Amino acid sequence: MNLNLYQLCDKKHNKGSIKAILNNDLKDNIKKSLLELKKQKVKFKDVSKQVGIDYITLWKHINKRNSISLTILMNLENISGIDLRDSINELTLGRKNYKIKCPNKINEELAKIIGAIIADGHLRYRKSKRGYHYELVIVEGFKSNVDAFSKWFNKVFGVKIIPKKENKYYLIYISNKIIFKFFNSVIGIPAGNKSSIVYVPEIVRNSNSNIKKAFLQGIFMFDGGVDYRTCYIDLVSKSRTLIKETNEILKQLKLEPDFVSLNPDNFGRYRLRFRKASKLKKCLQLFGKNTEKWFRLKEHLDGLETITKDLKIAIKSFDKYYPRVRKNSITFSDIIKTIYELKSAEVESVAKSIKRNKTVTYEFLNKLEKWNVFKSQRKGLNKCYQLNSILKIPRR
Repeated sequence: MNLNLYQLCDKKHNKGSIKAILNNDLKDNIKKSLLELKKQKVKFKDVSKQVGIDYITLWKHINKRNSISLTILMNLENISGIDLRDSINELTLGRKNYKIKCPNKINEELAKIIGAIIADGHLRYRKSKRGYHYELVIVEGFKSNVDAFSKWFNKVFGVKIIPKKENKYYLIYISNKIIFKFFNSVIGIPAGNKSSIVYVPEIVRNSNSNIKKAFLQGIFMFDGGVDYRTCYIDLVSKSRTLIKETNEILKQLKLEPDFVSLNPDNFGRYRLRFRKASKLKKCLQLFGKNTEKWFRLKEHLDGLETITKDLKIAIKSFDKYYPRVRKNSITFSDIIKTIYELKSAEVESVAKSIKRNKTVTYEFLNKLEKWNVFKSQRKGLNKCYQLNSILKIPRR
């Protein structure tokens, strides 16, 4: 679908107005529009009045400068009837050698970016002593996700992003009026605190299935959860509209969740979940290949490939790729250490040792057995688990 770049226009043409770089196609179409007006016996001076600037400024834009205000182009298109918008492919704010590629149609990379911002991004507009600041901020836990986002962004806008590591998270910070207004005014993503009001943009809802799949990939990569034990996939949001509309798109793509709650939980959140094995396989498409959540889902479905005999290496690998999420959470490494200490143990003994119920404990033990980290044998009615001499471990 086409994007209306004229939504980037300021109310009045000024020095800070967003401008289009004058490429050959755009220059030719401007000439066509002026010729059309000439046929209608409209004088150049009258054209300048109708587009909202003086005669000399319009002449300089067309003949001397390498860029022209979007507001001027919009007004010129309106009075001449000649399409100028589709010839725009680069924008600037007037600074020397400063330009940004700007798509006039939605594509898959842009749809992924939109999904990521809807999920985990924040558009912020603020005023300081230095002037106005237009900001896009994303805070994300997985390096593979911010690396993927940076590649999408560079391909779409020609802007190189260098994510910054801060404590346990990665920060993407972009201060740019064009980028801010593009996602806010053209795409329709709310600025400020959007958690409870965000929705699937109309441009995505009205696009083809490939665009919708790409949008979902951005959403699930940055806001979807892949459970360690069960690999259930959750999408949780304080926006009922976002969960409802995401569910509708998933059903259109024949990937209907196993559970959807449009009633808020105790924290005011809504959710959808995939849990059946047949659907989890299809859910691989919701994550970029070779990103962290994609690896976790693939390892759940296909098992681990790397082997080691060194317990320390195994524990280090599990800690790296399946780390402790909260202080009181249990990890695969905790289970491995417990079995190592107990030598051989049944579910109840392990559950007491890690202070968890038997269901949770069994899910951990069962998964580690499927991954060939443990082996088990029957002792009466109970199943006892032991460490294998050769251990399978996760690798990226």
